[in-house]
Amino acid sequence: MLADSGFRAPKDGFSFANYGKSDGVGAPTNLTVVELRKLFGDSVCGYIDQSACHLSDAADRWMRHKNKGMDGGHCYGMAMASELLRERKLDPQTFRGATTPALRLPRNDALQRQIAYNFAFQWLPSVVSKRVTGTPNQVTDKLIKALTRNNPERYALGVLQAGEGGHEVTPYAVRDNRNGTYSILVYDNNFPNEERAVLVDRKADTWRYNTTTNPNNPVGAWSGTSKTQTMDFDPISPGLGVQPSPFDDTRGTAGKRQEDADPTEYYVDNADGARLLLTDDSGRRTGYQGGKYYNEIPGARVDYPRVGTTSGSEPDYYIPDGVHVKVTLDATDMDDPADNATVGVIGDGYEYTVSGIHLKPGDKQTLDPGTDGTKLSYTTTSAQKPTIEFGVKDAPDSHTFTVAADVQGGGTFTAELPLQGDAFSLTSSKPGSVGTYTVTVERTDSKGERTAKSATFTLNPGQKATLSFAAWDDGGKLPAAVITGP
Repeated sequence: MLADSGFRAPKDGFSFANYGKSDGVGAPTNLTVVELRKLFGDSVCGYIDQSACHLSDAADRWMRHKNKGMDGGHCYGMAMASELLRERKLDPQTFRGATTPALRLPRNDALQRQIAYNFAFQWLPSVVSKRVTGTPNQVTDKLIKALTRNNPERYALGVLQAGEGGHEVTPYAVRDNRNGTYSILVYDNNFPNEERAVLVDRKADTWRYNTTTNPNNPVGAWSGTSKTQTMDFDPISPGLGVQPSPFDDTRGTAGKRQEDADPTEYYVDNADGARLLLTDDSGRRTGYQGGKYYNEIPGARVDYPRVGTTSGSEPDYYIPDGVHVKVTLDATDMDDPADNATVGVIGDGYEYTVSGIHLKPGDKQTLDPGTDGTKLSYTTTSAQKPTIEFGVKDAPDSHTFTVAADVQGGGTFTAELPLQGDAFSLTSSKPGSVGTYTVTVERTDSKGERTAKSATFTLNPGQKATLSFAAWDDGGKLPAAVITGP
């Protein structure tokens, strides 16, 4: 062996296979407020009442999106947790077993939540910044140096396939096959109790791995080259302990922060086969167009979820702080319609979502989100009944405006909230379509939450509704929306 950490799949891996939402364990328990607080501390709390943390809207939205991603599988969390159990940084008896193979998943909330907690490490800047990348030979050489018994650090190995997604396994040894190839021996949680291997061709500088995105499906070959650079490995220890919070910032920091500023995240949920295309003001693309993935926006990151069971998962996209993009939701490749498609944006001190989108194969919808949490435009070519959530953090409090819309045809409507402003507005485009709207406003501060709901109002094309909430913030009633325009 060129390297050997001592881990072995039969004695150190889980005896159950990677699982998703409907793989024989019922609906698993994933991240809860407890795990989010463990990850990021009290910053996830909109307020704390008698030690009970009530999540902020941004933290709750982040958690729900990440939990939705686990519907496809938990391979990343299983790869990490198995190493932590072997190193005794986790005690298997906490999860009702004497050893890792003895642990059972059904009705074991503690174990399910631990795996979900470790699954979330793949999104932590502390882990991603330490990710080891490069050509197959470069990654293998670095892995040989890392996989020693006296190295206190342990790792998870990622393999990615464009259009398929990502899969995470536990590497434990590297073997020279004496024929110009190396084998990276791995515990693959899709195949419990088996020794499996990623084959690296040293001359061609390529990797190949016979795996599947679902343990119940036939095995197929994934591969990568020095050009694609689709094999990497992550250290585990940077994810342990309380992390810098992505929910601390207030609006208006876009473009004014340091080089380590959190990027803005863009994602789609509940729309199998739908793709996102992000286009910046110079026409550069990141995302999917015409059957190809592009990443032309400087500093953008395309992050395939490392779930290991779902084929064709749409990645999350991360765009540098302060860079304006338009977002196209493209249903060209969808096979079946979706009634609750959701597009989300999580930025510094703000979050936008448009949910309840009725999406038919071939449809295209457009979002134009502001970079500072002040504006969101949504364009549809058909009648829609979406729910728009516009959440902002303005010290010392936060507001979330939830708009229930019923738009009778195509057009654009725009939601706006100026920095430190006290008036929320909706504008219907001209040309456009008649729509009815109801706005629910929620304020969260250290004392708790207050909620009020507007009367339903109608906007004709070209009209604007303004909802002033300063008096309500001070304890009064929420006034009716003021309609202006033709």
